[in-house]
Amino acid sequence: MIASKQAEAFRDVRFSPLFNVSKSNTDGTLSDKVRVVHNQSYLGDLSVDGITDTPLHPPSETPTHRTFARRIAHAIVAFPGVPIYIIKRDVSAAFKRVFLQVASAKYFASVVRGSSAGIASNLAVVWLTLSFGWTGSPGEYGVYQNIIDEYVSSARPSRPHVIGEHVFNVLPT
Repeated sequence: MIASKQAEAFRDVRFSPLFNVSKSNTDGTLSDKVRVVHNQSYLGDLSVDGITDTPLHPPSETPTHRTFARRIAHAIVAFPGVPIYIIKRDVSAAFKRVFLQVASAKYFASVVRGSSAGIASNLAVVWLTLSFGWTGSPGEYGVYQNIIDEYVSSARPSRPHVIGEHVFNVLPT
């Protein structure tokens, strides 16, 4: 009876395997750190990625190299003689900072060997945040990135007579 209740509790849960990939250092060499990937394309059309209605999720828009080149060229022309600095930052565990709707958590599950946690039975892990490995994660996280970009882009210098009228745009439109 208990086993059937437990089985019923997990009836609609989609379990996807986990694996690790090595992270890279800034110089291109492999780091000692790993990134956990939730393989939600496992099982093809039956996978979480396979059943995801992608038009219902925002696209993952990333700037191109050409966009960066235009931004640098614009800054060189607008501010002759001023050093140009550009920074690229990685947000640690970015997807883990975006919580799922409770009803969606059933699509973000995996099984972990109990021996890796020092226990006899395996563990069912249900993630409550976006995962690295779901096709929708970059776009869903990007919503927050776009909010920050829009806020920064709307700011104007407090002393335009000294540093110009330019807004602090993240990338040119």
